[in-house]
Amino acid sequence: MLTSLRLRNFRCFEGVLIDIGPAFNLFLGANGEGKTTILEAACILLRLQSQRSSSLAPVIQIGKKFFEVRGKFEEHELEFRYSALKRRVKFDEIEQRTLSEYLRIGRVVSLANADIELVRGGSEGRRRYLDFLGAQIDGSYRPALRAYERALRARNALLKSPMLRAREVAAYDAPLIEHGRVLLRLRAELTEMLAPLATQAYQRISAGREKFALRFLPGASDDFGAISGGRIANQSVYVRQLSVHIATIWNCSSTIYRRRNSPRKGSSGQLCWQ
Repeated sequence: MLTSLRLRNFRCFEGVLIDIGPAFNLFLGANGEGKTTILEAACILLRLQSQRSSSLAPVIQIGKKFFEVRGKFEEHELEFRYSALKRRVKFDEIEQRTLSEYLRIGRVVSLANADIELVRGGSEGRRRYLDFLGAQIDGSYRPALRAYERALRARNALLKSPMLRAREVAAYDAPLIEHGRVLLRLRAELTEMLAPLATQAYQRISAGREKFALRFLPGASDDFGAISGGRIANQSVYVRQLSVHIATIWNCSSTIYRRRNSPRKGSSGQLCWQ
């Protein structure tokens, strides 16, 4: 387990050292003092991704150029340093060229009030949830996701350029098709795995009075090959982010989670529900 955590230029912390006990750990503090940030730091150290944000750039403290998080996990020294220009990962003081060994060390389960957005929010939050889960369960998920995102960013940058270069744009069709199909398959498998667990939990919450369904509806056609058949002027509509859709749950959940009439305010860990 994680036994220590050291943060530098990490959100509200310019520098802090946290000792973590072997059993249950409870962080007490006033609003905005960084309790949720400590949990986020542990997640980023172990998984190199945040459970709160799709990008790590907002984690860097205002006015600083990088953040650094270190920790000790089962006698191993872990270190992650992030800046806009470079990421550095160290495992037992040795800088890692690949991340496979590092990411095998720890797993993270995150629960937060904001998880209600999986139900009431848009598809982006559900994609991030599947990506966070899939990267920990299947070793092929993270490489496929990163390769797809790199190709998509490069292709979109070309589409936004003043002079559209058809051959260069078309060169990204193959990696988008290849990695997009992998992501579609993995996300569908994850949803299928989650469905019986979610159904069982919801039956307990509703005392069996309400029905629940969880299914995967991709935001793109299964036939990614259709991308290469489109005209360049319409290229941007062919590559769509992959999505998961939670069906039936919204009407049911609205009877369980109702916001107070008071405005929503406070830190990430301070949301009011009745």
